[in-house]
Amino acid sequence: MRPFVLTYAGIDLIRRAKGKPDKTGNMRRDTLTRLISLTQSTQPASLKILAADGIQYFFKDFPELEESSINAVYDLCEDQSPMVRIEGYKALAQMSRTQTKWVKRNADVLLQLLQSDEPDEVTVVKQSLLEHLELDPRITLSVLCDQITPLEASSDDEEKSIRDRLRVLVLSFLADEAKHAIARRVISGSEAEDVLVGELLAAIPKLPPSDVGKIVKEILLVVPSYNTQSRQGKALLRVLLDLARESLRKALRGSASRQAISFEDTQFYLQLAHILAVERSAAPATDLLAFYLTSLASKMTLQRLSPPDQVLSIRQLADAFLASGRDDTSLGLVTEEETAKVRRQAVDACPILFEVCIL
Repeated sequence: MRPFVLTYAGIDLIRRAKGKPDKTGNMRRDTLTRLISLTQSTQPASLKILAADGIQYFFKDFPELEESSINAVYDLCEDQSPMVRIEGYKALAQMSRTQTKWVKRNADVLLQLLQSDEPDEVTVVKQSLLEHLELDPRITLSVLCDQITPLEASSDDEEKSIRDRLRVLVLSFLADEAKHAIARRVISGSEAEDVLVGELLAAIPKLPPSDVGKIVKEILLVVPSYNTQSRQGKALLRVLLDLARESLRKALRGSASRQAISFEDTQFYLQLAHILAVERSAAPATDLLAFYLTSLASKMTLQRLSPPDQVLSIRQLADAFLASGRDDTSLGLVTEEETAKVRRQAVDACPILFEVCIL
């Protein structure tokens, strides 16, 4: 098969092929086959760009050539020429729009391309990912969130390094460029919400505090479900309190008796819980208050905290007490009896709190 000799000749052939009423005719098939051949590394950049622009228009009419067409565009995304690569990124978005069955695979390829060292190319990659997010938020978010959970300790060091780098890039993308798309497309009760919230809640216990903070404040709290009390808010609060409880246990076990403990990590998780349950009223403050009473409001534990941490913890307990009176029991996330019981326990704990403050 003879390659296109001149770019304008190729453009003319594409134009004539587009105008053919027979979508699966020989001329359109021949044109697609020629365009695929133009993605080979030996071809000049101008013809590769022509191929990227043309393949996306014909591939859907020839199922037997779809795989070859997609792989040809993937090759363009790894070409030596930046201009060719950028046209490849754009073509992937158009091909996913034309045939949504390719959304998952193309989104995964684009995700890997976030690692590019060229800022202009990363901008195009992110725009293509946003288009995939608009096309199918459930599948695209699933692909993105798959890269957030760290690999097992037994995994290869290089693989873990790549995953760690991708996690940083994905979290940054979700928190920045994708923020408005998430707020608009991840609606309450949708499959996209189930994927995003479920994947992130599962990942949070395995991540360092800095990543947890980014996920909670810059990603999850953008989701509409966290604008009011919801089951998602209660679930997130439970995850944060579990982390706070575990970090407190480690701190208590890791220091000598009567010695002040490190409270930084515990306080970090409690501050996130405070934002969620007290400031945003997105989770039952009764649950947060119960945590303070069972895990912190004992004389032995409070005395292990530094004076500033003691004051802050008691202040946050008081905030949780006040907020618990606002809990909407009609949602079934917490009952009136549970709230009343925990609030009575808080009153009973006041002598201990006052004693610590005086000391």
